[in-house]
Amino acid sequence: MNKNGLYVNNSLKAWSGTLTEFTSTNPLYLLGDPNASNRYTYAKLFYMKIYNNDTLVRDLIPAKNASGVIGMYDAVSGTFFTNAGTGTFVAGPEI
Repeated sequence: MNKNGLYVNNSLKAWSGTLTEFTSTNPLYLLGDPNASNRYTYAKLFYMKIYNNDTLVRDLIPAKNASGVIGMYDAVSGTFFTNAGTGTFVAGPEI
């Protein structure tokens, strides 16, 4: 995501048409709907990058920590994020 554009494999998929600055105190839900108790998302996620204008602020990579917990590693901050929602992450093959 960068400047109101959603890119998949470096190809623009959605554009709002208007650049707007905003700040939010709400969390970003990746592949989930916090208000839906009976919906599930099945997807293969290879990475997700989030930009603030042209500055990379999150570079999320699926990872497994030393304890075997599956989550997303942020290569920008060095932070490992675990699943904060319901359900579990399922690991694919190690690469």
